[in-house]
Formats: sequence, C-alpha cells, structure tokens
Amino acid sequence: MSQLDAKKQMIDGVEYEVRMLSATRGTKLLVKLGRMLGPAFAELARGEGGIDREIDGALFAGTVSALFASADPDEVDAILKELAEVTLADGKGLRPIYDIHFAGKIGRLMKWAAFALQVQYEDFFGALAGVLSEAGLASAMGSLSPKGSTGASGA
Repeated sequence: MSQLDAKKQMIDGVEYEVRMLSATRGTKLLVKLGRMLGPAFAELARGEGGIDREIDGALFAGTVSALFASADPDEVDAILKELAEVTLADGKGLRPIYDIHFAGKIGRLMKWAAFALQVQYEDFFGALAGVLSEAGLASAMGSLSPKGSTGASGA
C-alpha cells in the first residue's frame, strides 16, 4: 500500500477511511503505544505459558488494570487525535468533528481506533518476526505473530 492509499471499513453504520501516517509520525506513535501498552503485555506474559496461555478472568483483570495504570489520559487523547488526522468519516475529516462524532459512542471510538491502528501497523509484527529470525531469535517469533493472521485486513 502506498502512503496515499487508504483502507475503508464500515463501523456502526459509518464508513471510515484511514490513510497512512508518515514514517516519522508512525514511528513516534508506535513508541508512545509501546510505552503505554508494555506493562499490560508484561502482565499478560507473566506466569506459566506466557502470552500463549488461556486467558482467565484474573489474568484479564490484571492486564486491564496494568493498562489503565500505565495509560496517561492526555497521551491516549493525543494518540487518538493523531489517528483522527488521517481519517475520514463518511467522507469528512474526522479530526475537526472528533469530539462530537464520538460523543456517547465510546464503543464505536474503540472499534475505529483498533481499525486505524491495524491500518498503521499491520505489517509491523511480521517484519519484526523476520528481523528476529535473521538474528537467530526464531523462538521469539511465535509470541510476536498474531495467531491466525494472514496479513489481510479484511477491509
């Protein structure tokens, strides 16, 4: 996909079109996400079976707790608004209408955010697994590749 290409998805009756961030913006955003999500992933990977084990209620609660403990509300807001800058909602720029568009629709906001992040980083884990494999760290690849991922976005 070229930088100018966009992916579209219908979410709760709204067509979202997400374009790619520039490499600089995308990398900075990835680092912010890593800082925020790292403690939650560490909680998830802790214990026997690591990240591949069955998720029970206690593990899920611990992971969500770690995520909220490490998430700065202003940082989350900045990340979402950065993604809104490269998104159209029913053909209109999302950033100027962000607060009104998602008012009372946090579930829709989370679905859109997940889609927007998928568009931005769908090749990240595959590329990282390739680098680790070349470096002789193939055992780490299993925990990096999403289970059942085919590389297609479904859009």
